[in-house]
Amino acid sequence: MNALVPWNTFGLPYGIPQAAPPGWLHVAARFARLLEGIGVPQSSIDDGMTKALGIVTVLNKAYWPRGWSEAPGKLVGSWGKHTRVHPSGDLDLLYLLPPEVFDRFAMRQGNRQSQLLQEMKETLKATYPRTDLRGDGQVVVVDFFSIKVEVVPAFLAVGGGVVTCDTNTGGRYRVSDPAAEVASLDRADRTTSGRARALVRLMKLWKRTSGVDIPSFAFEILAVEFLATYEHAHQPWWDWLVRDFLAFLHSRSDTWICFPVTGEPYWLGRQWGPAAMRALRAAEAACANEQLNFDGLAADQWCAVFGRRVLGS
Repeated sequence: MNALVPWNTFGLPYGIPQAAPPGWLHVAARFARLLEGIGVPQSSIDDGMTKALGIVTVLNKAYWPRGWSEAPGKLVGSWGKHTRVHPSGDLDLLYLLPPEVFDRFAMRQGNRQSQLLQEMKETLKATYPRTDLRGDGQVVVVDFFSIKVEVVPAFLAVGGGVVTCDTNTGGRYRVSDPAAEVASLDRADRTTSGRARALVRLMKLWKRTSGVDIPSFAFEILAVEFLATYEHAHQPWWDWLVRDFLAFLHSRSDTWICFPVTGEPYWLGRQWGPAAMRALRAAEAACANEQLNFDGLAADQWCAVFGRRVLGS
């Protein structure tokens, strides 16, 4: 190179145009940190599993004194579907009861489901006398200091799935299929390199930050539905994924979703619509700043969606 050509402070000769840096330089690292930040530590997982095993051991002595070929306690909810977010406030434990227990309560009058929950609560109280226990709608809540375990009494349903209790409106039984819900997420994860569960976890973080009243299972059902037709589902474009799912979510305000296999409908409501729109507008601004590599501005906008505790910006 001609030694007489002047050089600028960046070490490049004047007159030679500099190539523009590629966009979206910070997206991959930002969302990797975000997903890592909401991961549940192994110590918390071990603690939850220990608490759940203790409860199962107590109930086994009362309801399965002769043993059973399969484990009657099964993790469901976010622990069973691997969509939990740190800090994990509760653990859902499905406990399968013998058919004769169903028959025994079928002979009773009144709210049989409430009576079953109360019996299980008293069974656990003998072992956990200083722990807060209560029957709450569909579960027996065992509120340990470190984690709350929600025990779901259940029976195997004819044809598949399980029958669970609902003490509301005088009491009734509900049929669900937790295994089918897990399988639905598994299929979506296989076709999107694991983005289905990651998207659910991100939306649960938004729920926690915004305070919206949307059950977590709704995010699971909607994420599977969204990714099935999303044209960028195979791309690692996390900023667009969040933005476009928020747009999809907002469009589903005041509509119904259905559970896998059972087809049980659930109305999503509409009160959370404005919060979803605010998050969408922030995500749109964040995406624009990500494309231009405006790291600080993008971080501020993502904090408006997910909060500053995890992003640390």
